[in-house]
Amino acid sequence: MSKSLCFVTSSLLVAATAAQATSLFVDLPVLPVIGLALTAAGTLFYLLSGRPGPTPQAAGRSTDYPAEPIAAGAYHDAERETGTVKWFNTTKGFGFISRDNGDDIFVHFRAIRGEGHRVLSEGQRVEYNVVAREKGLQAEDVIDISA
Repeated sequence: MSKSLCFVTSSLLVAATAAQATSLFVDLPVLPVIGLALTAAGTLFYLLSGRPGPTPQAAGRSTDYPAEPIAAGAYHDAERETGTVKWFNTTKGFGFISRDNGDDIFVHFRAIRGEGHRVLSEGQRVEYNVVAREKGLQAEDVIDISA
């Protein structure tokens, strides 16, 4: 929608609101009709102008986490890695896993498979998938393999 058309539409709707509000205090039978006509005109301008599409800034946004939780079994077993929990802060809900290849990888409590209170214990053996996020590698779909 162009700026001038947006201004006209907004002006009509503001004028309609003012006319309708004035009709509450002034006993003029024509004011509600004027307010209704201005509302109809503003709505018509808006509908004829078309709806604005997504802005380039909004289209390029990304999030740290996927919109939907990752379902159990969403990864192929061939891509899975194993490691040992280095530390996990249950209060903050995150920690790190020492990968079998030597590097550490971030893990968030949402990535732990299971129901209820999802936590990891230091020294626990786990299996997981590695996902690249904006801030680096992260473990996803983490399961306990200690037993």
